[in-house]
Amino acid sequence: MAGSFKLEGDGCVPALFHFLWSKNHAKKSCPLVYLPDTVVYKYRQPAYWYFSSKDPAGGIKMKNKCNLGNVKVEETLCNKSMNSSNEVIAYYISSEFTPENGLQTTIEHFDSNTLRDFLYTREKENNGVLQRFIESKGVNNTVFRAIWSPNVFHVERRANILDLSDRRHNIHQRVVTFEGLEFHSTSTTVTDTSLGSQMQRICESVVDHCGFVLRQQGDALAVSRMVLHFKVDDNNRMWLLWCSSARTVSTAPPPPIASSL
Repeated sequence: MAGSFKLEGDGCVPALFHFLWSKNHAKKSCPLVYLPDTVVYKYRQPAYWYFSSKDPAGGIKMKNKCNLGNVKVEETLCNKSMNSSNEVIAYYISSEFTPENGLQTTIEHFDSNTLRDFLYTREKENNGVLQRFIESKGVNNTVFRAIWSPNVFHVERRANILDLSDRRHNIHQRVVTFEGLEFHSTSTTVTDTSLGSQMQRICESVVDHCGFVLRQQGDALAVSRMVLHFKVDDNNRMWLLWCSSARTVSTAPPPPIASSL
């Protein structure tokens, strides 16, 4: 089944979730990765639901098709910690290409009421990803964007300028980071050696795991570039959120050069 998932593209690359779930030589999902509840929509319907097991050794799981209904999604995503000081529970990521604007990626955040409207009422205009909202460490919504290639690794941290619990402002104003206008957030390059090293190890684990899965499905390809988004929660757990760009390169040997006599 993995062969139908192409690890290539920009915007939102939902195929990555299937690669992370796919098993390696040790029959395990991708090591070091923690993934929030993530529902992938195809043809306007929920198609796959990935999540990290509560057991640290359990890895990444995928729910059965019978559990993909709106009621199950609502019950799970609305199950928010009582200690939370804000109402944000999930968001929907989608990408659309138009000749006028090119590729545009949007992220819409939900509270329990707007999530119900999304699940039961609204038409899903584009394929996309519905994901549980992970609360960042600290009072501001903060996202890390890691750019990986074999020769370059760079991490940027973007933090919203507003307190996430300050309900005098609407949800968008309090949560927006990379996807929004620059004045909503502040940007810094990550120089924390420990944090950067941990993120780099996760990226390299993802690249190695995807390379194994590509080979297993018969593709002579390797990941050559990847842009991943992360969050760190109050327990210092690092969550992989989504992939906004992926490129692969052929690993097949070049054809022999014909010699002329």
